Amino acid sequence: MSVLIFILILGILVVVHELGHFLLAKASGVKVEVFSIGFGPPLAKFKFRTFDLYISLILWGGYVKLAGFEHQEHQGKPWEFLSKPLGARAKIILAGPLFNYLFSWVLFCLVFFTGVEFPSNRVGKLKSGWPAEKAGIKEQDIILEVEGKPTKTWQDITEIVHNTNLRQMEVVVLRNGEKLRFTITPKKEEVKDLLGRKRAFSFIGIYPSQEVVKLRYSPLKAVIKGSLSLLKLTFLTFKALFYIIIGALPFRETLTGPLGIYYITKQAVSWGLSSVLHLMAVLSMSLAIFNILPLPVLDGGHLFLLGLEKIRRKPLSLKTEEIITKIGMSFIFLLIFFVLYNDIVRFGSKIFSK
Repeated sequence: MSVLIFILILGILVVVHELGHFLLAKASGVKVEVFSIGFGPPLAKFKFRTFDLYISLILWGGYVKLAGFEHQEHQGKPWEFLSKPLGARAKIILAGPLFNYLFSWVLFCLVFFTGVEFPSNRVGKLKSGWPAEKAGIKEQDIILEVEGKPTKTWQDITEIVHNTNLRQMEVVVLRNGEKLRFTITPKKEEVKDLLGRKRAFSFIGIYPSQEVVKLRYSPLKAVIKGSLSLLKLTFLTFKALFYIIIGALPFRETLTGPLGIYYITKQAVSWGLSSVLHLMAVLSMSLAIFNILPLPVLDGGHLFLLGLEKIRRKPLSLKTEEIITKIGMSFIFLLIFFVLYNDIVRFGSKIFSK
């Protein structure tokens, strides 16, 4: 089941991407010859008035074939891709990543509307000798407030505690129906953050219980929460890319390929629908950002070449474009090989041992 869901998720994300190219091409007057759901030999063909729809053998992605997209095919007809102005061509290329990004936004909003499961604010275990235990916190206490801020989930608690610079903090707990107030002195420790950098965070020595709470939001709050989550994750992704480029973040530890995504998908499926939708949202956003990177054969590479054409006021020669494309393809294949190898090292034993 996990394999089918994994294939379905990636298939949907790529089809959404290609749908963006398709719709903008049609709106720009570019003839779409084929819209294929899947790759490889067509299993079924449906002929519409202006294009052919293929259902292909490998239902993992898809593609759109535009008339006159390649220089070798261009005949100067008004409905061909290369016959259109630079701005129109750029919009068609950008539409794919944009649709993935918009789809990610819709999914994030849907996650918060349908309900998100979080570990509750109930204390599971205490770290012996640490500040919480010394202050008098006990297992099964429900943490209601930290520094005057209400806490409904374990995430609320950790965000306040980890980022505090206070020498002492006030914590209100519920124990056997009675509210109790404690003063706790946090302990600083250096750990790796989400970007793999070592940072000093505050800890008090508590662990969550197995209890979870499901939070649902109104449509308006779901849109606000979904939008903020997407913007935060986008910023974090670009920040990670920057750190990779300057060498501050190990490339090996940040990249995840098909095996890694499959492993995460298996976990998400076991956690429920909201986790699967959240995973799809993250992957759709990641696909959008990856595709706008200025690498040949990616959408960002095509946009980069259009930018050069705008500056030079003429396209690159066929020979130059072929060389750039070959270099780009070689880099992509090396990247794929590296990512697959890295996935096997990181996730192979976890996947194949089960």
